[in-house]
Amino acid sequence: MARSHEQAGKVTALLVVSKEATAPGDWSNAVTTTGIGLPDEPWVSYRGFIAAPEVSQAHKDWLFELFKKAGEQPAPKERIANLPGAQSVVLNGEEISKIVADAYAFAEPVIRDLGLAYDQK
Repeated sequence: MARSHEQAGKVTALLVVSKEATAPGDWSNAVTTTGIGLPDEPWVSYRGFIAAPEVSQAHKDWLFELFKKAGEQPAPKERIANLPGAQSVVLNGEEISKIVADAYAFAEPVIRDLGLAYDQK
């Protein structure tokens, strides 16, 4: 979530991923993954780009290299360095697919146990 939206009262942080039982600083009103007994992994946030299935492999490869090179520039490196806990990792489609599958396998039963699955209205 955007911190500015939380500060403006537009949204409320319900859960913070943290190894600590209490969320740090301004997030202290939210519970943490550790605080409710969830393991730290795989509650991470990945940001990236996906391409539609009809995009050619050559074009996907070009986009991958383009964004990889852009991420190596000083401005994004500095931005990431100033975000607490953030790190830059470049992953290909196969690596991301495995992460998504593993995260889903882990999270789906937890979400169901909490009664929060999309089909548990």
